[in-house]
Formats: sequence, structure tokens, C-alpha cells
Amino acid sequence: MLHGLKSYLLIVFPLCLLGLSTKLAAQELCGSQNQTICLEGSSRVSFVNNTAITPGSRIVLVLPGLDINNRYEVSGNVTVPYRFADQGSVTDSQNGVWSDLEVIAADNRGLSAIAFTLEQNALDEAGLTIDINSIRLCQTIADGPGEVNITVLFFQNTNKGKRTKVTRKNQALTAFRECSQYAGDLPLLEDGDALYLVNPHDERVWVTLDDTRFALAAHAQMSVAPQFGGQALGFSCNRPLTAALLRDGTDLAATALTTTNAKDWLVPHLARDNANWDNQWIFAGGSAVSLSWAQGENNGGAQFPAGTSALAFAPDPTESAGWLRLHDNQGHNGYFQFSARNGLGKAWVGAERIDPSGDKGHRLLMLPHITQDHVNFWTGISLANAERDDANLVMRGYSQEGDLVAEENLDLPAYSNRLGVIGEQFFVDSAEIAWLEISSDTPIAGTALLGSRWGLGVAGILLPHQGQIQAGFPILRSDGETWSGVVIVNPNDETVDVQFDRYLADGTLQGRETLTLAAKAKVTRLLPTGLAHGALQCDLPVIGYAFIGRTEDGALSGYLAEPPPPTPEKP
Repeated sequence: MLHGLKSYLLIVFPLCLLGLSTKLAAQELCGSQNQTICLEGSSRVSFVNNTAITPGSRIVLVLPGLDINNRYEVSGNVTVPYRFADQGSVTDSQNGVWSDLEVIAADNRGLSAIAFTLEQNALDEAGLTIDINSIRLCQTIADGPGEVNITVLFFQNTNKGKRTKVTRKNQALTAFRECSQYAGDLPLLEDGDALYLVNPHDERVWVTLDDTRFALAAHAQMSVAPQFGGQALGFSCNRPLTAALLRDGTDLAATALTTTNAKDWLVPHLARDNANWDNQWIFAGGSAVSLSWAQGENNGGAQFPAGTSALAFAPDPTESAGWLRLHDNQGHNGYFQFSARNGLGKAWVGAERIDPSGDKGHRLLMLPHITQDHVNFWTGISLANAERDDANLVMRGYSQEGDLVAEENLDLPAYSNRLGVIGEQFFVDSAEIAWLEISSDTPIAGTALLGSRWGLGVAGILLPHQGQIQAGFPILRSDGETWSGVVIVNPNDETVDVQFDRYLADGTLQGRETLTLAAKAKVTRLLPTGLAHGALQCDLPVIGYAFIGRTEDGALSGYLAEPPPPTPEKP
């Protein structure tokens, strides 16, 4: 909440001196939906008076929609969600005595009209100023943001004892707004892309998408398609959402998408076969983006207009060119795409958000899914060391039941990338491996690569460095032609129970399942038809991957289940 901030607002009377007018900064709506949030401000009235202002004169503050006549009778209905709190005072430059706050009108949500009456001293000198101090307006977050206006009325008591309304003026005190912590830009590149937003909370969330504001019901999902190529959607909401992008056409690609912008990114994997693969960084910015990058020993930079852009990279076929760092002073949002030029696959991969002054990765990574069907599918891994020190890795392979079945050591030189397929370059004789745990003495980053040996299928998924006790699958699709499945891994040394919920697009719970995973065990689920999205929660952190595929052509996509950003604590 904002406390102790003042805004000196000019209230114009027929005889007046102009004064300085400023506004409070807008209040952000962060917190739970039933939380009350308040704004506090003050107003200064300055005027030259030729008629004595006698006791009985009154200042009245009224919310929009109400009217007050000279007998202080109230008419109309309040048209705004906020109300006055029982707080405030009036003072003046001639030491007049004013009453405490008086309630003129109220309803079940609070006070809608308040007043202060002059009790002692006649105010008749030139240059009089009257201060309306510490007025507080409050509303609940669930009512959403909006401009805050109050009406200030002054009733002067004349020498004959008659009340006369001198002036009335609407004044914008300040504004509530959406919480900027959950604001960013979302990229939609071309027709066939779709953005999916999911409300993971048990209450509605207010969302602003470009200039459109709407309420997203509890656990509901909405999809947004681009109106034209290269669209960047301005986004904000008052509680965190989960989000994903999906392309379901000739190509099938998906990635989870964090809704906030970032300035620094690390892409662990670039396809180095330029004859057969294309690489692009696809990103959106609400303003112009000044992007710089480092790719192996090559550096570059370019300016991009506001909107969605795609920047292509053609790396040298060396280990040092197999990863990418990007920086933008203003911040933007994006993902990485690599695609086969023969049309046999396209993958979207989220990138690591990094602190350039900190580690460029993590000392623990996990590959949650290694396919057991080595005839039709392959699983690869791409590891990047963006640090100046060599990395010594230990890769431990676990079975579906959680048994340690294989272990390998790997050296990853400074500024290099290593790429290989499980069962070919790594763990050649270990067919039982269901997932990997990778520890390193130097921070690293990585991407899982999964694909079909006969069809269009290829997927790239960022390797997680930790589990989550709550995470969402923003898009799951299973309709006969398309199938969806989830993989959940327990990286802990003890058994964990996981609640997995499946939802329809309107937020209806389609099904709930409790899965018990032994220490280091993995479970896979092929999902029923008709669902739209899913969520998991548990007492110990677990890792979730989602896969969406097509049976007819072997198309495959996947993404890492992501938690929403943490909700800030109440002020």
C-alpha cells in the first residue's frame, strides 16, 4: 500500500490563486483477489476570499455517481468500486478549527461521501489555503484496476446563515493499475500460432491484452491467434498466469512461455548443420529492441522495431558455436526455433533467463524423459558451458522405477557445446535409462532433443535445474488425431504423492489423479480426449514435461511444465 504520499490538487473557486498540482504514482494491484488495497493522498485549496467564511461552512468529498444538494441530501448510485476509508482531516492557514470526518453517505462496501465542517473562527483574510489531509480510498483487488476520481464540493455558510454551493469539480486523484510484475510482451509470429493463457488460481484474474481488459475465470484457459504476421501482444495481469505457444499445422511446435520480459538470455543449443537446419531467435518487444549477441567467438548487434521479430543464426559447425547469448537493455520476451529445411520437423525451445553478473547456468540439470522405444524414437541432449572454466560432469541414469543403472563422466570445455544421442554418443550400452541427472562443478545449461526416426517429429525442451511443488501444463490436446502425454519425475530421495488435475477450457475439472512416485522414479501418462490443460501439485518438488504429437505423420512437440511467478506477499 501507499502511505504518507501527498498530491496537492488544485480546486478552483471563483476567486482563486493558481497553485502547483501533482499526482500520486499509480498503485499496483498485487496480491490475493480478496485483499484490500488503499491509496492515500492530500489536496490543497488556495483562494482569495472577499466574503467571510463562517463556522458551518463545509467541504464534502463525493464519489462519482453521487450528487449532494445544499441540504446534504444524497442522490444517485456510486459508479466505481472503491470507497473512502474512515480517515482524514482538514486544516487551514488561519488556524481554523474543523470537525472530524463526518459520514454523509455509506453502503455495504464503505463510505461514499464524507465531510468536514468549520467549527470555529471566521476565515476572511486574503491568501487563505485549506488542506484536505490524508484522504484514503480503498478497493478489493478482485474489482480490478481503473482511474480513481473524487468530486470535491465546498458549501460556504453566508452571513445570513444560508448554505451556498460555491463550486464543484471532478479531480483525478490517482489511478489503480495492473501489477507490472506480471507484465510483458508475447510474440505471435504467423498464422497457425496460438497463445494459450491459463489462470491457475481458484479465483478470477484480471488480464489486459493490448488494450482489451477482461476477467479470466478460475482455472480457465483462453487462446489468442495473431491478427497479422509478427504481432507482439502487450500483456499484464494482477496475478501470475501460465502460458504456452502452440503451432498446429504442417509443423507441430510448442513451448512454455514466461509472461514477463527479460534483458539477458542464454540459448544452450543451436543446430550446427547449416545445410539442413535453420536457427532463429523469435522475440517481441513493446518498444524498439537494441539486441546484441555472442555466438562462440562471434559478436553482433542490431536494432529492431517494436513488435515481433525473428533473427536468424548460421553457426560454424564447431562446438564453440553451438550456443548463444543475447542481451537487450530494455527487455523483451522470446523463444528459440530450430527447423529442418526439408520440412521434417520444427522445434521451439524456451531459453535460460540469466543474470550477466552471475552464473550462466546451473550445477545440476535433469533430463526427465528418455524414450524406451529406440526403434521409432531417439533422445538427444545438448549441453553448453558459457563460463570461462572447464566443466567436469557426472551423468547418472535412472530407471523408470528409480534405480541407478548407469553413470558416465564428461568433460565440457569452457565456452563449448556437446551434442549427442542417448544410446549412440552417450550411454551406448544402457537401454534401461529412463531419465538423467547431471551434476557439474561449473554452471552449465542444456536442451533435451527428442524426435521420430520416420516422421516429422522433433522437439526441444529446456533442461530444468530444479523441481516444482506446483506447475502447470497450459496446453494439452487430445482429440483422436492429436495426442498428449505428461512425464513426471521425482528427483528426491524419498517417495512423493503428486496430485495431477485435468481441466476443460472453461475451468471445469475433468479429472484428478494422485500418483505415488518412489524416490528417483518416473511416471508417464497418455491423456484422455477432450481436455485443455493440466496442473500438478505436491509436497516435494517434481519435474513435469508435456508432449503433444500426431499419430498420422509422427509430428512431435513438447515443453517443460512451469510454475507461475510467485505471488507477492501482502503489504
